[in-house]
Amino acid sequence: MQPLVFFVLLLLSSITAVLADRYEDCGQSEDLERTINGCTQVIESGENETTEKRRDAYLLRANAHYNNGDYDRAIADTTRAIELDPKSTTAYSIRGLAYSAKGDSVRANADYYKSDELTRE
Repeated sequence: MQPLVFFVLLLLSSITAVLADRYEDCGQSEDLERTINGCTQVIESGENETTEKRRDAYLLRANAHYNNGDYDRAIADTTRAIELDPKSTTAYSIRGLAYSAKGDSVRANADYYKSDELTRE
């Protein structure tokens, strides 16, 4: 397993634990559609949730979209997570993976660089 992918999976597992208390489907299921629907519930209840929980729901949903091969939606969700938290290394890493999967190495490398830069701060 590539180090970046392992790092992203490790961060996503800690995010999943945070959201598990209220939204068990968001990141708790191997069923990607169930995860997407569960995370959508968290996102749509935005005013009732902290910025961090909404960011994490976007990241978990982005990961599910990525694993479904829907890279455009993964990019959209990670971009929204970055808007909520511009220092989210996980968001930049996942978005970089999605850009890479689409063959856009310029954007992928820019996101990998930004993730690495934030990690060093």
